[in-house]
Amino acid sequence: MNKPVIVTGEASETDSEDDEPTYAMSRNSTNQVKGQAISGEDSESENDDGGISSASIASAISVSENLDIEQCRTDSLLHQKLREANSTFHTDLEAIIKNTVVDAEKTLNEVDKHILKSQLILQGASSSLKNFNLQANVLKNKLENLLSSNFLSNVI
Repeated sequence: MNKPVIVTGEASETDSEDDEPTYAMSRNSTNQVKGQAISGEDSESENDDGGISSASIASAISVSENLDIEQCRTDSLLHQKLREANSTFHTDLEAIIKNTVVDAEKTLNEVDKHILKSQLILQGASSSLKNFNLQANVLKNKLENLLSSNFLSNVI
C-alpha cells in the first residue's frame, strides 16, 4: 500500500498555487481512492465495494472549492493574534517615538533658553569691557601727558 508522506513545515507558496487549488489523493494498485473524510462527502455504506463514487468525489471537490481559502488564512486565531500584536507594537512604537521627540524638544528648548541668557550676559560683558578699555586708554593718555609735561619739575 502507498502511504502518504507527511512533511512538517510550511509549504512554499507561489502564484500558481493561489490561482487554482490542487487535490492530492493516494491510489493503490486497484485504483481505490484513499483519503481523508471531507465534510459534505457522501458516507460510505457497508454494501459499497470500497471505492468512492464519482458523485462523492464531485461533492468533495465542490465543498473544497466553496471554501474561501483567503478568508480561512486571514480569520485564523494566529492571524488575529498577529494583528493584535502588530497593533500593540505599532501603538507602543508611536508612543516611544513621541515621548523621545517630546523629551528632546524640551531639552532643546532649555538649552536654547540657557544659550540666550549666556548671549545676553556676554553682550553686556562685551559692552562693559569696551567701555573699560576706552576709559583705560583715556587714563593712559592723560597719564602720559602728565608725565611728559614739565609739570612735576615746575612744582619741585
